[in-house]
This record gives sequence, C-alpha cells and structure tokens, in this order.
Amino acid sequence: MKHLYSIQTSAVWRKKATFKLGVLCGLLLGMLLVNIGLCNHVNTQNADVLLGLVILISTLAGWAALIVYAFGYRPARARAEHMLGILQGEKEQASGILRRTDEIFAIPKSVTVRKIALQQGEETLILHADSALVRQLPPDGTKVTVETVRKFITGYEVIP
Repeated sequence: MKHLYSIQTSAVWRKKATFKLGVLCGLLLGMLLVNIGLCNHVNTQNADVLLGLVILISTLAGWAALIVYAFGYRPARARAEHMLGILQGEKEQASGILRRTDEIFAIPKSVTVRKIALQQGEETLILHADSALVRQLPPDGTKVTVETVRKFITGYEVIP
C-alpha cells in the first residue's frame, strides 16, 4: 500500500509553520526596534522626516507580515494540523474504480479538498483527497483498494 500521509511529512510541515512564525515575529520585532531607534533620535529639525520614515516602515513591515501570515504560516499550520488529525484517525478500506471529479472545495482554516469517486459496482462512494496530494493517486479508471480516514484517502494499492 502506498501511503499519502506520514508522520515525517507532518513533522516537516510543523517545522515549516514554526519557521514561518519565527520569520513573522522577527519581522514585527525588527520593525518595532527600528521605529524605537528612530523615535529616540527625533528632534524639532527632523521630526517630520522621521515621522514619515516611521509610517513608511510600519506600513511596509505590516504588509510583509500579513503576506507571510496569509501565504506562509497559516497554510503550513493548517496542513500540519490536517495531517496530524488524519494520522490519528481510524482507518477503513474500500475497493473500486478510481475517478477524479472536478469538484474542489476548501475546508475553512484547513486544506483544499478534491472529491474522488470510487465506483463499486452499481454504487459510487464519494471520498476526499487533499488537493496537493491528488497527483500522487493513480490515473482515472484504475482499480484500487484505498485506505481512508474520515473519507480522506490516506493510501492506495493498485489491484491488478
């Protein structure tokens, strides 16, 4: 059985999230220290220039922090938590013919999911796959046995 989730991959995503949180905190702390340094050197002749610099630095650092949070830390944390939750769940197995659907949805504060149809004779079982892991699945029309946790495909084995 080829597994899509592993403890090692979950740990890698946790480390990525921790690193990005460190970058975020470092960015904000750096902005604060630079602004404090500028404010300590203010006098009546340079007040308007330093005020402009403080506003500019605060704005740029704030936008950079939002970008790191929205596109770095939050997705990495969500993927790590999703993987950990899947790895701790109860596993089930099902067999059938694998077919990808075009239906994609996002779980709020978690991962983006693609629905997968597993044709079992006359019945069709709708399963979920993390959209980042879909490319690891075998091609459409392949007969497989899948391992699932909470309807998420966690592994598969091609049936000859």
